[in-house]
Amino acid sequence: MNTKIIETGEIKTLSIRDERGIDWTNDLIGNTGAMQDGQFTWSEQDNAYLVSQDTYDWWAQYIADTEQTDADIVELADKYDIQVSDIKDRIAVEMDGINDYDDHRATAVRAMEDIENEYNVKRAAAALGSIRSERKAASSRSNGKLGGRPKFTLEEKTRSRMIKLGLEDQLGFILAGWPEGADHLNWLLSATKAEIVDWIKAGSD
Repeated sequence: MNTKIIETGEIKTLSIRDERGIDWTNDLIGNTGAMQDGQFTWSEQDNAYLVSQDTYDWWAQYIADTEQTDADIVELADKYDIQVSDIKDRIAVEMDGINDYDDHRATAVRAMEDIENEYNVKRAAAALGSIRSERKAASSRSNGKLGGRPKFTLEEKTRSRMIKLGLEDQLGFILAGWPEGADHLNWLLSATKAEIVDWIKAGSD
């Protein structure tokens, strides 16, 4: 879009293009009503729109902000493998009801920051879940069975109980190869200390 600065007579161009390279400056500015409210006045003689310096500067900045937003959207989409259209839809929802064009860039940035934060939280949760799963698997492997705990033999349980009862000095006699086998060990696990001591004394006589 060709413009002529009223104060200086300088010819300047306002231009913004979409991803296909199509110039849509007239649509961008025209959809705001700026062509009808006096900001832009067409001059056949100059083949350009007459604008004040302030108006030109404002729209030049708005176009630069819009182009930066488009670039940020593409970068965000690539970073988190999101559809560009999904990000634009999210921004459009945030823009709904905001009539002050000065707030558009800040609103878009805020929406993209929210999206990034949401995806970072998801990534962190997924990473934490992976760490927990690996720790659980490692623990299970060390235990010899997925999700299991170390299993003690009957003799190991008996040995542990005798030590707790303070009979470790008698373990050689207590755990000798008695013919009763498992029945003997089960008795040792259920008998009182006094009963076991009496049995030891009787067997030593």
